[in-house]
Amino acid sequence: MFDMEYARWLEEDHRLMGELRNGLQAPLSDSDMRVMVDGYLSHYDEIFRLKVVAAKSDVFHLINGMWTSQAERCFLWIGGFRPSDLITVCTLVYTSITYKLKCIVYVFRAYTE
Repeated sequence: MFDMEYARWLEEDHRLMGELRNGLQAPLSDSDMRVMVDGYLSHYDEIFRLKVVAAKSDVFHLINGMWTSQAERCFLWIGGFRPSDLITVCTLVYTSITYKLKCIVYVFRAYTE
């Protein structure tokens, strides 16, 4: 479902981007341009809402991206990739985080395993 909605969103994104580009070339008032920009920003709100719904149903699909096929995702799973491993990597990279935040990350990591 997410792939179809994302494809629809991309088509709409290209259309809106074209309108914005044309709006920059046309002599539009600031209020008209503001309406166009606000419409584009609400368009991005829509994709984030779609991603929240998709993450609740299949976060693995979002982490790997839509460019991977079902077979590739299967091989990643068989090979031992777990999305919770990303949390471990983040804690190793961000060594300057506070102790309280580090505890929260470890609790979250334990919860996701």
